[in-house]
Amino acid sequence: MNCQVVIIIYFRMFYTVDPNPRFSADPVFSPPISRLPPPDFTTSQRAMELRGLMDVVQDLRFVNYFDVASFTILVYNYILTFSQELDVIWMSRWTITKVFFVLTRYIPFFDMALLMYHLFSPDLRGHACSVVFQGTLWLFFICLVIAEGILTLRTWTIWGRSHPILNIVLPVVFAMFGVSELSMMTVFAKSLIVGPGVPAPPPSCLVTGKTHAIVICWTILMLHDAFMLAVMVTQGFKTFPLYGNSGLFKVAQRDGITYYCYIFALSILNIVIVLTQSTNYLFLFAPLECVIHSVLTANIIFHIRAEVDSEVIIN
Repeated sequence: MNCQVVIIIYFRMFYTVDPNPRFSADPVFSPPISRLPPPDFTTSQRAMELRGLMDVVQDLRFVNYFDVASFTILVYNYILTFSQELDVIWMSRWTITKVFFVLTRYIPFFDMALLMYHLFSPDLRGHACSVVFQGTLWLFFICLVIAEGILTLRTWTIWGRSHPILNIVLPVVFAMFGVSELSMMTVFAKSLIVGPGVPAPPPSCLVTGKTHAIVICWTILMLHDAFMLAVMVTQGFKTFPLYGNSGLFKVAQRDGITYYCYIFALSILNIVIVLTQSTNYLFLFAPLECVIHSVLTANIIFHIRAEVDSEVIIN
């Protein structure tokens, strides 16, 4: 069905209809003269263009499925954890951690809403397409940095906030991560090229950019998460003999290690996709990574708070 739609649109774009067509001697097999292709295009060239258009449409539709699935995960997790959010977040006093949590929790909704508009708006072309896409790009960057900041604070807390080396190393590493990501994201945003919309349902404007810039962005994130994972695991081994039976210790280590492993794996997957697939798949897992950052960050805070409350009740 999708191929038929593309074929119909394609031939409507390049063929005109004459209200008084003139037929050749054979009215069955000869088309109207006004519908003959322009002489400077061969049939094979048109077939190749049509095949390329069909490939683009199929690729974009596949990417759209992933984007909608990511949005579904975000909404579904929000519905499941909203009651916990009311108890843990909105009933507590305002702190810097609470502000970061709210930003990490709700920025992805604005990001995904813009992405859905970018994917399904029938009139999004040219400059408007570039503005909307850059909006999703920078919202993703803000959510990413804030979520990594929350996890950095959490790792620092696990070490007791008193280690003389980590008190310097963690802020420096996080600052390097933020500045590097900002620099490469700026390079990538300036390299964006907006192509014409694809004339097939759902309509979408084509956006491509420098692949090396986005690869470096994913690599920086992967290295930062690998470092934080190593710091957390090291502390886990050091304190396990003392706190190994503590439920809070188990939750903090389990969720933290799981978080970094998920993000590390997604970063590797993003790098592989960018380097091995066409530019149509450049942002295949980017929305999912934004959603995973938000979901896991929120769930870690909920789990720790629930464990603290349970231990207080038991004591």
